Amino acid sequence: NIRWFVMVMVITQVSFSCAFYSIGRNQMQLADGDAKKIPSYSTYAGAFLFVYEQSLGIYNTAPYKNNEMTPVLILMFILSSFIMTLYLLNMLVGLMGESFGAGK
Repeated sequence: NIRWFVMVMVITQVSFSCAFYSIGRNQMQLADGDAKKIPSYSTYAGAFLFVYEQSLGIYNTAPYKNNEMTPVLILMFILSSFIMTLYLLNMLVGLMGESFGAGK
């Protein structure tokens, strides 16, 4: 059971990382070389780390403000916080409870 959860978690993590990477590259092009406007998720590793931190509940919403991509970023934040934090982690708790109950 847990291997299916891990597979779904990895696919979700990679999917949101790709989405944030695409948005970050767009923001980097719109920044015109201003290093202060380039978000951390404009690289592959930065996007993966950004989404991983969000899946753990560490929300850094500072890059979402005052740019052209704000509405898209807010939508992505709501989707990622619901799917990764609420849905998948609650599913993990349910799977662990089921596994514990089956072991008795």
